[in-house]
Order: sequence, then structure tokens, then C-alpha cells
Amino acid sequence: MAIRIDREIQRILMTQYDRAMTILEENRDGLEALTDGLMEFETLDSQEILALIDGVDRAELAKRRLAREPTPVASSDEDTVQAVEDKPTSHSTPSIVPLKPGDEKT
Repeated sequence: MAIRIDREIQRILMTQYDRAMTILEENRDGLEALTDGLMEFETLDSQEILALIDGVDRAELAKRRLAREPTPVASSDEDTVQAVEDKPTSHSTPSIVPLKPGDEKT
């Protein structure tokens, strides 16, 4: 009985392995595009993943990313002055003091 179970498990595993390999082979172009996109951009959101898999060029994706990025808003002089005033001015001294030979504690 144990041999029959082992054979059935082996059959199921091989069938699913073949199925997974077929899916990967059928979608190889999309996977390669996704790999290249991740190598270039490091992070991708779900829309970007779908776009790459659907065949959108990485250059086009880069343009879309730039168009989506918020532009920095120039702050007024008052905001700048306030930020400078709020900045702490005290500087602490380093807490690491070099040891002299023979002062090591074990």
C-alpha cells in the first residue's frame, strides 16, 4: 500500500511540475519583461507589472512614472524661516572616547 501512495504522490508532483513549467514557458516574454523592469526600476506597482506583462516598453513606463510623480512645491520664505528657527542648535559631544593602551576592560 505504501508503494501505491508513493507512486501517486510522485505522479501528482510530476503532473503539477509539468503544468507549472508549461505556464512559465507560455508566459516567458512577460516574465522577462517583468524581470527587466524590476532590474531597471527596482520596485513596481500592480499597474506597472500588468503594463510590462502586456508589452508596454520600459521607456514608456519610465515616461508614465515621470508624469505621475508629484512636483515639489516651492515653500514661502516664512516656512523656510520657521523651519530654520525650529532646528535644534545644540550639538552633543561624541560619547566614544579612544582608549589608551592598558585601559581596556574585559
